[in-house]
Amino acid sequence: MFVDYFEQRVALMKKFWIYLAFIMCLFVSSLLNAQIYSWTDENGVKHYSNIPPTRNVEEIEVSQEVESDDSEDGKRKN
Repeated sequence: MFVDYFEQRVALMKKFWIYLAFIMCLFVSSLLNAQIYSWTDENGVKHYSNIPPTRNVEEIEVSQEVESDDSEDGKRKN
């Protein structure tokens, strides 16, 4: 009888940790999708932040796409 109770507790704890890991993965993945701002100040210093600069700025769109090279020169040689 004690063994059955123990096995049930172990199974319950395994489910708990699996659900907790899944929820944490969802939480962390949402944090990774943050907006990153970069700008150069009057002194030429480059800054990076997750908060936009407060001065008048010009917004540009940066593409994340990378084009592939399917030519013979672009193929990996073994």
